[in-house]
Amino acid sequence: MPATTEPAPAKINLALHVRRRREDGYHDLETLFAFATDGDIVTVEPAAANRFTITGPFADALLPAPKHTTTPTSAGVAAWGGNLVTAAADAFTAAFAPNARHAITLEKHLPIASGIGGGSADAAATLRALARLHGIAATDARLHAIAATLGADVPACLANRTTLGTGKGDTLTNLEGLSGTPLLLVNPGVAVSTAAVFKAWDGQDRGPIPEGDLLTRATAGRNDLEPPRWHWPPSSPMPARCSTRRTTCCYPECPAPAPPASPSSRPPKPETRLQPRRKPAAGGPSQRRSPERTPPPPPAVILTKVRTQSQNRLRRPLPSARLNNPTHSRPDSAFFAQTRCSALVP
Repeated sequence: MPATTEPAPAKINLALHVRRRREDGYHDLETLFAFATDGDIVTVEPAAANRFTITGPFADALLPAPKHTTTPTSAGVAAWGGNLVTAAADAFTAAFAPNARHAITLEKHLPIASGIGGGSADAAATLRALARLHGIAATDARLHAIAATLGADVPACLANRTTLGTGKGDTLTNLEGLSGTPLLLVNPGVAVSTAAVFKAWDGQDRGPIPEGDLLTRATAGRNDLEPPRWHWPPSSPMPARCSTRRTTCCYPECPAPAPPASPSSRPPKPETRLQPRRKPAAGGPSQRRSPERTPPPPPAVILTKVRTQSQNRLRRPLPSARLNNPTHSRPDSAFFAQTRCSALVP
């Protein structure tokens, strides 16, 4: 059998209304799923033994750190297990082809932990590729059941079209509209835990997504997970309520930010005295070295479009563009760009 290739496009939440926490750890929500024309690429082919290879600009984030060894290793080869792609392959073979083995290559173009469903899209693309390889209909209910066990948004990524997601996000209703609409996705290279953002949701139900056409629903909707993401960096613990990072907020219960302190009320700065710099001994190393700092990764920019519902052609993104002045860009703006409806430019 020849190799089968499937796109794993970026997932966009045009609106995300969280309604309540469930006892099983998930959340009841309403969300408008759309998919971009750009994303990862998954290639599957029969093999004598399972093998998983990762390539592409974001492959290093998923591959194990190289070890100092004299034993030659294959570049890009990852362990089989511990990720959604191989979990999807194992679940598929258990249900449809127990004796089959596959070589899977993931061409990683989407940033890791960036809120655009990269792992879920990769798992869904793996299921679609395996289904084509083994002659399983894409509408087979067992594929949807497998996708639901892998993650709440994997069924939407399996459908790979604009839908309304309800329940925990796996009950889908097909929607039409906005195909070909330009999208600008910006990512600062900072990973964000989805579980931590959901945990920081304040628990208040602010109502359903309004009715209307897709653009009306998207622009009138909101993202209930935006406030916790705006107000705290990913390295800090995120409280359950909004803080004072922004001067204004779309949520009325956010407390007003504290006014800036006047110059007269600020405590005086402690006096510092400059110490004379010691000269290194003759022939010896300098006694004072500047600590080495690893610069943060520059933001990546992807200019893409909303995926056409019948689109099956592959599109490999160009190398990620880099902002000229990344230090002048607020990292949080990346998630605003891809989670708010203002990212849509009709």
